[in-house]
Amino acid sequence: SGAGTGTGTDTGASGDATVGLVDKRKIEYGDDSARGGGGSGGGSSSGGSSLGFGGRGGNSEPAAFTGEGQSLGGSTVVAANGGIITPTVTGTAIAELPPSVDESSPKTTIQVRLLCGKRLRIVTNKSSKIRVLVQHINASGDAGEEPYVLSAGFPPKTLEDLEQTVDESGLAGSQVTQKKA
Repeated sequence: SGAGTGTGTDTGASGDATVGLVDKRKIEYGDDSARGGGGSGGGSSSGGSSLGFGGRGGNSEPAAFTGEGQSLGGSTVVAANGGIITPTVTGTAIAELPPSVDESSPKTTIQVRLLCGKRLRIVTNKSSKIRVLVQHINASGDAGEEPYVLSAGFPPKTLEDLEQTVDESGLAGSQVTQKKA
């Protein structure tokens, strides 16, 4: 008998297997004293550990990670020509006030997320240059003191050509994010 009793062994089969559990919830990660496979669940006493790391022999250490990671956002890589913007000093921000909106030509609203967490809603003409966004950010007083870049789209791309129009760059009705350079 023994078939269907749930004991974990089958005495009539040629491929006998022993199943055991070891409670490792209280063992700190990397604790070498727990690697031996002992414990309350039994286990094999034939050298080597079936519970060890690496799976290639008795006491193999885990291999150190040697690859590269990928970051989600926060990238500081800037292309050769830059797109890096240096904020103006508060006293000179008046000289760079953004131009007024021409009501007779098509306009759009662009939301800018600033480094400080604030959001600006900028209404501008579709024919305006991206540089107008920089003028609005600097005039708001929340541009910060460190150089920054503007990025937009998904996946986010740095806006490098500030002389492109809002319409040419596809920014009409979109969101632009200020990031540290």
